[in-house]
Amino acid sequence: MEWRCVLEKFVRGASLRELSEEYLIERIEIQHYLIAELGRDKYLRIAHINGGKAVAQKLKDPKYRMGYVKNVGAGVKKSLVVKMRNNTFRDAWRIKARRGSVKGIENLRRAMNDLKFHDDWIKKCRIAGKNCYLKQAGIHKASSSARREWSICGLKKTGKKLAGPHGEKMYNKLEVSVAQILDSLKLVYTYEKILAANNKNGFVSIDFVLPSAPNLFIEATYWSHPEEKIRDLLKKWKLMKNQRPNAKLIVVTRPGRLEEYAALSQTDINVFTPIMLKRYLTDTKLAG
Repeated sequence: MEWRCVLEKFVRGASLRELSEEYLIERIEIQHYLIAELGRDKYLRIAHINGGKAVAQKLKDPKYRMGYVKNVGAGVKKSLVVKMRNNTFRDAWRIKARRGSVKGIENLRRAMNDLKFHDDWIKKCRIAGKNCYLKQAGIHKASSSARREWSICGLKKTGKKLAGPHGEKMYNKLEVSVAQILDSLKLVYTYEKILAANNKNGFVSIDFVLPSAPNLFIEATYWSHPEEKIRDLLKKWKLMKNQRPNAKLIVVTRPGRLEEYAALSQTDINVFTPIMLKRYLTDTKLAG
């Protein structure tokens, strides 16, 4: 009769821990009994349901809820960071994110045909916008010098996991390859040079600048969506040309991306692979 009670209470939502404490039976023994009676699939299904109900009950406690959200967020972030290192997963993620964004916008447009939904949406947006502005508008209200300082600080804190020839931390293998080429040609370089510019931050960051050729700037990129990166590079190029009419920009990318990024050459930007960069620097006698 005791085992039958164990089974009934488990089906009604009791956990193995609760059953073990009530009947003084080891959890593993209870688990084996329940699997034998219910079958593994049904046991797992009920166990998952019970676990979900238990968590939902605990989440009513604000302190527990805050810790739970923090732990789950950290776990998801850590898992995603690891998976994002895989190019195939990263590209598939971006495709899904774009599709989800498009679908979300379509659903919102349909919902906006409902006047009540439309009015409620506008009202909530105004409240959220005002709260966001009051709480987080610091950088927008700050002086240009403060924005510049904060932006540079953020740039320095961005994660870099690879090391260049002189131990400097870099973002990816392509940047390391460019640095190694410059170093092999005895060319002194400055990595992530901060240059003054007429934009909100008050500066632009250039991947590589050569003191021996102060008007030559090198950017290394193989972003899998070149149309986005090209837009960013063209904005940066425009800022540079406005203040440095004699500037020359070289964009270095992987061989497989050369054709896609070649669109930049229409704006007087040279697009090279690492091998082409080395040949160019040698032919122009910049190399020592």
